[in-house]
Amino acid sequence: MAVFKTTIPYLLGILLAVLGAVIAPLLFPGPASESFSVITDQSELDAHLKSFEESLGNDFDGYRNHCLRVLTYAVHFLKEGSGFDASEVSTALPLLGAAVAYHDIGLWADGELYYIEVSAERAKEALQDKFSAQQIATIHTIIMEHHKITPWHGEDEDLVNAVRKADWLDATLGFVRHGMPTGNIAMTRRALEEAGFHETLMGMFGRLKPSSYNLPHPKGFIEFFGIFRL
Repeated sequence: MAVFKTTIPYLLGILLAVLGAVIAPLLFPGPASESFSVITDQSELDAHLKSFEESLGNDFDGYRNHCLRVLTYAVHFLKEGSGFDASEVSTALPLLGAAVAYHDIGLWADGELYYIEVSAERAKEALQDKFSAQQIATIHTIIMEHHKITPWHGEDEDLVNAVRKADWLDATLGFVRHGMPTGNIAMTRRALEEAGFHETLMGMFGRLKPSSYNLPHPKGFIEFFGIFRL
């Protein structure tokens, strides 16, 4: 009993310290990076999202802003983490805009819990006349790997990992930052409001196809828990 009396406060202290270290920077963000800028509009992304206005319905603004936040963070990771210059970023933006537009779209367009695969297939079908075969392969990989926890290795890994880290950052509301300055996050979220995006995600389970939950075909649950795969 004495051990519990001393251990529990100790563990609680560690937990509070960890939570404080994670939450405090978000509540009291530092300055934004001098070179950081928020992408509040991207023609390629908007062109792709336009075809899903009906599917997204009232969630359109929330999903669009999520996509723009991911795109903003991804560009920062490319510049600061991968050393991309302005020309390289400009070249990559159309591809990134397309990939980000489609990365979660299967949730709305198909009502599937296992939405990554259907999102990637939608992108492949819709974009095959707009990008080269190699670019389509990269877009496919970006979508398929955007839930991966650890770095992905392969061709165009800088692009794949930039979006992967950016999506984790926004999906976790900045708790997983991958080194992103908190000032950058605060600046981005001021420019691109939440518009109910995370609330929508939490309520999405009741809006999906019943077949997503049917056993013995647990593909949906396998995909859902696949978010935690290494």
